[in-house]
Amino acid sequence: MAGGNVVEITSKEQWVSDVLNASDPVLIEKLSNEYTGIKFFKVDVDKLGEVAAENSISAMPTFLFFKGGEKIETVRGANPPAIQAGIQKLL
Repeated sequence: MAGGNVVEITSKEQWVSDVLNASDPVLIEKLSNEYTGIKFFKVDVDKLGEVAAENSISAMPTFLFFKGGEKIETVRGANPPAIQAGIQKLL
């Protein structure tokens, strides 16, 4: 049975908009529908900067993969194959 969490760290700032265009919300929605045993969250660093600081976020978007309460994978940038590989580690 699948289990775990995927957290996407992003920013709503205008200067980041070109980067975020690569972070396709449809992809995340599709993955959340496909992997129903995994919870997907989105964190806006402008509102929750401490999350970025605690996880040494240096690029946006960044995807954090948690299993059993522990971070097991980090993907920096919108990289669908790497995101899929992270999800596979949660299965």
